[in-house]
Amino acid sequence: MFSFNFGIVGASVEGTMHGTRQMKLLNHGENYVMNAPNVLIRFFPVPKTDFTGNVTIRCEESDLEAELCFGGYSFLGFGGKYRSVKGRIIESSTSKTIYKEEGHWDRYISRTNFTY
Repeated sequence: MFSFNFGIVGASVEGTMHGTRQMKLLNHGENYVMNAPNVLIRFFPVPKTDFTGNVTIRCEESDLEAELCFGGYSFLGFGGKYRSVKGRIIESSTSKTIYKEEGHWDRYISRTNFTY
C-alpha cells in the first residue's frame, strides 16, 4: 500500500509516494522490494520533470541491494544535476560495495566494478 503527497514550492510541484513496491521475477525466483523517488515538476524558467531523492532496492534471494540517489535542479532550475542518478550495489549481509554507478536515468549509466 502506498499514498501520495503533493506540495507547491515556488514555481514547482513536488510529489512524494509513500510505501513500498514489489517486483517478482518468476523465472529467476527473485523478489525485489523498493521505495520510489519524489517527482518534481518545474514551471519556471523552463518546464521540466525530474526524479529526486533516495531509492533502495533489495533482493533477499540474491543478497544484493542497490542504493540510488536521484539528483534534481539547482535553485531556479539553472545548472544542477538534471535527471542524474548516482549509487552503488552492495552485498546486504556484508555491506561490501560491488559496483558504483553514475549517469543520467534517461540516457546512460556507467558502472565501475569494485569486486577485484
